[in-house]
Amino acid sequence: MNSEDIFPHFSYEIVNLAKMLEKAGNTFISIYENGSRDKTKKWLRLLSKTLLEKNIAYRIVCDSAVFSNHIDAINRLALVRDRALTPLFLLHSYNQLHNHTKVIFLNDIYLDSLAIYRLVKTRAENYDWVCGLDFYRGFYDRFVSRDIHGRILSRWYPYIREEKTKRLLIQQLPVPVRSCWNGAAVFCAQPLIQYNLTFLGSLKNQKDSRCANPRSECHMLALSFRKYNYTSMWINPNILISYDSTHLKLQQLIQQHFRPFFGLFNDILMKWFQKPWLEDEDACPRLPMLCC
Repeated sequence: MNSEDIFPHFSYEIVNLAKMLEKAGNTFISIYENGSRDKTKKWLRLLSKTLLEKNIAYRIVCDSAVFSNHIDAINRLALVRDRALTPLFLLHSYNQLHNHTKVIFLNDIYLDSLAIYRLVKTRAENYDWVCGLDFYRGFYDRFVSRDIHGRILSRWYPYIREEKTKRLLIQQLPVPVRSCWNGAAVFCAQPLIQYNLTFLGSLKNQKDSRCANPRSECHMLALSFRKYNYTSMWINPNILISYDSTHLKLQQLIQQHFRPFFGLFNDILMKWFQKPWLEDEDACPRLPMLCC
């Protein structure tokens, strides 16, 4: 996809993130690009040279292959994500992984290396899966995120209706959830390797009567983790993520100066804007927005 707008900022931040993470162990960067028609490929070639100069292990694939029109968008995204994960399984075959290896999966976000590093360190790395909060005119990734009872999160602060977890979020503490993605997710590699989990495989294996046509390959992968008892899933509300600098800076400003007042108006906002059918558990919601 066309992603030139996130460069050269992305290149600088991904190198900086790799340097921070190398203090804790080996780092490998995998990028799979397909179908861009702007200068994305050019920027990735430049990034490749930088990573080589910095002695950072990487695999960058710029693929000109065109997916069949018979493949729907969700399955296409699953295929792309699986191709980005290919090096993980190769490294495992060469015995270069350990039990504590983690995968940091990034969408085309406006990358903040320090924020992602802090996300990795959530709960002293005691989790199976963790995400931040992503924003675009409100909380964004409601395709994937579910509270601890399986309900869709609200666009409006404090996002969660269940009282116990809502209090944690208001206190800026990690919140247990059933699933999340939110533009950037960190999860342990062990279940992927042990059970050969993939995005596409999760789509095929998890179709059921509640979700005959899945709306998110990321949600299905989270369900696969839970199936194998990797259920320690969290949202860290301190980690703010967006898809351009304007929305990120705006959200940082709002969180810093106005968050204490949000609770006063929360009941009114929920009454005006939150539709009742979004309150219930829904494995496969039809929401009026697209999030990959």
